Amino acid sequence: MFLGNNSIGTFKLGVDQVDKVYLGNDEVWSSGPSPINIVDSTDPFGDGSLLHKFQMEDSTATVGVDASNTSVTFSPGEFANAGNINGSARFGVASTTLSGNIFSYSIFIKSSVSSKEGKYICDFSSGRNIMSTGSAASNNFAVYTGSQWVDCGFEPTLNVWTHIVLTNDGGIFKVYENKILVYTSSVSMSSFGAGQWGIGGNNSSNVSNFSGMLDQFEIYNRVLTQTEIDQLYVQEI
Repeated sequence: MFLGNNSIGTFKLGVDQVDKVYLGNDEVWSSGPSPINIVDSTDPFGDGSLLHKFQMEDSTATVGVDASNTSVTFSPGEFANAGNINGSARFGVASTTLSGNIFSYSIFIKSSVSSKEGKYICDFSSGRNIMSTGSAASNNFAVYTGSQWVDCGFEPTLNVWTHIVLTNDGGIFKVYENKILVYTSSVSMSSFGAGQWGIGGNNSSNVSNFSGMLDQFEIYNRVLTQTEIDQLYVQEI
């Protein structure tokens, strides 16, 4: 809607709708999120369960994250900027305070390569806990539990943003694609202890690196509910 030189517009940012108001050429109000640095400790559910939130906004190295690799670039993603990973270098390495085997991960991915070689979205402590867009068996999304690869039976659409959530309750793990439950395992993933995350690749070296873009990687110390997963998908929290 236009009011003389002023206007009110509705836009899309990621999967969320954003309303903006302009006076002349100046934006004076927006309902959308403001870009923030690579790590933001704000807990979206207010219960202290969010341990880490990596937004991949820029190359700022904070809170133990090594994101200075010059092969990784940043460009508009699902929410403000995202990390571009070209398959030859991981995004970074970060220490984690997560312990035990009850947890959830949430991340937006945009994979550009279909491969059985394994393109690690994340890797904890060099193979104890991996999410990947391929494994030796197929091109499907796969999880390494610390003792075995599990083929989750779906391949994220190439070059399209996909929201992935993995929850582990200590007995089994579940995988959600765009808020829909797509896989329930019969095994549990390894427990966490002291260690480091490799984001977009192997924890200890530049192998099995992801090809594509990553945005909004969050780690929680509990199992997220379906309602909370819905909220993360539309970013209405």
